[in-house]
Amino acid sequence: MLDDLREIETNYNVEDIEFGGFKMWPVLRIYFAAKYYSNVDSQSVTTSVFSNFIRNLFYGVKHLFKRYDYLYFSSIDQRKNVDSQFIDKSVDSFCSELGSGLVIEMSSSNHFNKKDVPQNPIISKSIFYFFIFIYSKFFIRSKQIKNAQVLESILNQYEVDIDYLTIMKRVIAQYRLMKILLKFHKPKAVFFVCYYTNMGFIKALREKGIKVIEIQHGLINDSHDAYNVFKEIDNEYYPEFLLTFGSIEKDVFKKHTNNFIDVNKVIPIGNFYTDYILHKSVNNERINKLKVQYKFVVTVTGQNHYTEDILIKFLKDAATKAPDVCVLYVPRTVSKSYDNYGFPKNLIKMDWLNCYESIVQSDFHSTVFSSCALEAPSMGIQNILININNLSKEHFGDILVNPLITQFVNSSDEFIEIIRSMDKLPKNQIVSSNSNIIFPGYKNNIIQFSNFLRNENR
Repeated sequence: MLDDLREIETNYNVEDIEFGGFKMWPVLRIYFAAKYYSNVDSQSVTTSVFSNFIRNLFYGVKHLFKRYDYLYFSSIDQRKNVDSQFIDKSVDSFCSELGSGLVIEMSSSNHFNKKDVPQNPIISKSIFYFFIFIYSKFFIRSKQIKNAQVLESILNQYEVDIDYLTIMKRVIAQYRLMKILLKFHKPKAVFFVCYYTNMGFIKALREKGIKVIEIQHGLINDSHDAYNVFKEIDNEYYPEFLLTFGSIEKDVFKKHTNNFIDVNKVIPIGNFYTDYILHKSVNNERINKLKVQYKFVVTVTGQNHYTEDILIKFLKDAATKAPDVCVLYVPRTVSKSYDNYGFPKNLIKMDWLNCYESIVQSDFHSTVFSSCALEAPSMGIQNILININNLSKEHFGDILVNPLITQFVNSSDEFIEIIRSMDKLPKNQIVSSNSNIIFPGYKNNIIQFSNFLRNENR
């Protein structure tokens, strides 16, 4: 899938593209790939999102003036309801284990009320965005891009249009902001849930010798442009350590052609939330009623992707043909209205539980290529993946290889047939089969890595 990106980084002198003294291709490649492969404009900001940023501007800002040993850059979509508190499934375990940490949380909606989250100091990332916007808009005047003709040649050849000047100014503003923060804060390590939206911060941190750790938030494989880097340019834009769900991600970085990270610094830790859900008794009354009403209940996890309309058409067709199957559709954006899609009665928008709580109570899980396909078996649920435009096989064909656990389908008829004929296995057998994808012993793994950090910082 990444042949064109590999070709660019092999044939063009992308390392020569500079702005303000910074090598810029490591940053630009992310936005180029998003537009080229998925037609996603990562620069667009809606009015509602902007207004929420303004509303959140001073959330927790008092915490910024205290010193912390650890910083955690995360986002509100990492929070899941755990025993009536909204826990950040990626960073809160480290906060509890390491102590003295500040969570810097990105949110395109409102942050949770303080009483509904653990008592870790939290500040909205909105104040950071505000500084970055002001700095990049008014304090970076230069438009001189060194070797701009290389970049223009790439964009012209592949017919891609990105606002590269805004992107480059923004990453420099991130860098400058972190440099200012480091005059007051001396963190021992900084965690990121997503590195590629924070590359200016990361570069400033790594230049100071501060450990930068990314915690895996989604799928990492040979098809993910952000984790397959074909030319070594400036590794200080990337994390020093990558904490992964399982051991299978190491295979991506073993290849000599991948310059993203040293494979020895890719450390499997498992997944907090799948471990929690597996051992929790989830018993939702509405789903229980559906399981009585229908022979099969399937949870389908959606994505913010151009395939969503195709997927919904597929599910409507399947639901109409199979009145004994209830399809629970979990959209990536729960607030989005689906009233105009004309769902049949057995295709239901799931908006009263999160995707994990819905999956664990279903007979099967389905998606196109959401990372929930990796997580569902670790909750004891088999997959039926809908291979729209071959995306399921491109993302999971080399990973989810056990046909007893995961089946790929290309048509609604095939989807229905597999639902009705696939042998349901015991949960413990399904979980065990997935141990290379979701590493067992999450809590102990967190403790071990935290002890490593403490020893390194003595």
